Amino acid sequence: MPRPRPFVVIPLAVGYEETEAVAVADVLSRAGILPVVARLPGAPSMVPGSHGFRLQAEVSLETVDMEAAMGIFLPGGMPGTNRLAESEAVMVAIDEVRRRGMLIAAICAAPTVLHRMGLLRGRRVTSHPSCRAELVDSHYCESPVVVDAPFVTSRGPGTALLCGLTMVSCLTGRERAIALAEAMVVDVPDVVREEWTRWSLTP
Repeated sequence: MPRPRPFVVIPLAVGYEETEAVAVADVLSRAGILPVVARLPGAPSMVPGSHGFRLQAEVSLETVDMEAAMGIFLPGGMPGTNRLAESEAVMVAIDEVRRRGMLIAAICAAPTVLHRMGLLRGRRVTSHPSCRAELVDSHYCESPVVVDAPFVTSRGPGTALLCGLTMVSCLTGRERAIALAEAMVVDVPDVVREEWTRWSLTP
């Protein structure tokens, strides 16, 4: 019997940042990790982003088996980030992933969701520059991607591929991320490669 494909959940709220959601989903898929794109309860199956593009979310978040997920990724964008922060289903999903020590990733404005939950206090973190002031109790970094297990945070649409590759490194190992970056012709700065050495779920 074939083993189930490992998966990461990507919850979409109306008003998410499209580039971040698509780029990370694409990178995960190339690494053999299924991106499960899930709409928030009550959202349409074709979820509109902050720039008017729509992505299909075939499942509702509360129906996803989070006990089997390798992680969760929160795209940024406005007003999507605020809707993520207000969603009980998102809080439950994050808590379940955190309880199991799996990956929790957020980009752009979405690290503020984790901050509001009290999860980033004293942690190394990055975000979109406009959100820096909100992350006052964290150790803020200006790197494109920051790893402080089990959290991965990143800055915005322009760092989305690096965020996805960093998630691949954490989930499947650094060598897989390096090979994938080369195949995708992504220039990975040394500061990001250093982040890839900080934590991995793969021994």
